[in-house]
Amino acid sequence: MKIWKIMILVCGLAGLAGFFLPMAKVADAAGGTTSFSALDIMRGGTGNAATMVDKAKDVGKEYAVSKDLTMKADAHLSQGIMALKGIIAGFFLPSLLLVVLGLAGVVRGRFGRVGAIGAIVFGLVSAAIWGVFFLGSSSDAGYSLGLGLHMLLVAGLGGVLGGIGNFIKPDGDRWTGV
Repeated sequence: MKIWKIMILVCGLAGLAGFFLPMAKVADAAGGTTSFSALDIMRGGTGNAATMVDKAKDVGKEYAVSKDLTMKADAHLSQGIMALKGIIAGFFLPSLLLVVLGLAGVVRGRFGRVGAIGAIVFGLVSAAIWGVFFLGSSSDAGYSLGLGLHMLLVAGLGGVLGGIGNFIKPDGDRWTGV
């Protein structure tokens, strides 16, 4: 059994672990930092994500002209958080697909070139998602990347490396190893 399919599986699992780890650290007005994970956002803003949403609502209330405008701003913010859930889940979809590919290769005992191409594609997508966040996280932005987003890079690089290795020398039959 070659190591490439196991590498794809483990790196995909690392990317999925990033779902539970802090995605970003945001500096607040008091000089401290607040971090939140994708799981916090998917739960509907519990924990640190809820604190950040409440702070954003408070800032909106400071600049509101009337109570009606404040209620509309709260409704738009809540709709934005709900729309964000699907996008956040989509960030970790390539990692999930890497896990599925890796599991299929381990269970079948072989991993062909088609699986290798899939691993390369999903790895590139995962690394590209990390790259977008990395390019957006300058010192002026007020936030820095957390470990959860860095795990997407691990999943991406592992998927690409495992896919290339398996594409060059595909995994054959489980009994003969050819």
